[in-house]
Amino acid sequence: KPFFRADRALWYVQIDGRQHNLGPDQEIAFQCYHELMTQPPERRVASEEVAVLVDAFLEWCQKHRKERTYLWYKDYAQQFVEFIPRGLTVARLKPFHLQRWIDGREAWNSGNKRNGCRAIIRAMKWAEQQGYIERSPLAHFQKPPAGRRERVISQTEYDALLRAIHDPDFRDLVVVMWETG
Repeated sequence: KPFFRADRALWYVQIDGRQHNLGPDQEIAFQCYHELMTQPPERRVASEEVAVLVDAFLEWCQKHRKERTYLWYKDYAQQFVEFIPRGLTVARLKPFHLQRWIDGREAWNSGNKRNGCRAIIRAMKWAEQQGYIERSPLAHFQKPPAGRRERVISQTEYDALLRAIHDPDFRDLVVVMWETG
């Protein structure tokens, strides 16, 4: 319920521990109060665990993305949540947490490390876009380079590929690519 602060000559209301200035006029202050009360409460998870936020992101992915995409995020997210300290809050999440996680994945190639970073950074960016958090704590994290894939096809594989191609135009394209490297 609105209250008047004589020292400031203003009306205020406190909602969820936060005071809102409603102005000096009582009638307008009560109108503003009623408008504030009709708005949905802000959803923030700054005091919540990172795991809760990541779970919310995965639930969203499951509903709004293809299953393969959801599973891709889930694999990396699960490993990250298992790595970070239990009970780590979003407010205490720092880029070094992500860096230590990928540094500890020595068996991963540079592409996997980059993808792991992408998955966690995306979860935080989603939380920011949805209004759960004010700003992603990983917004300026520098992902590792992707690395290069290099696969040389043997003559045997090339011959098998040509036998499998029935379209003559596509076969010509493959032959030109093979001949030019």
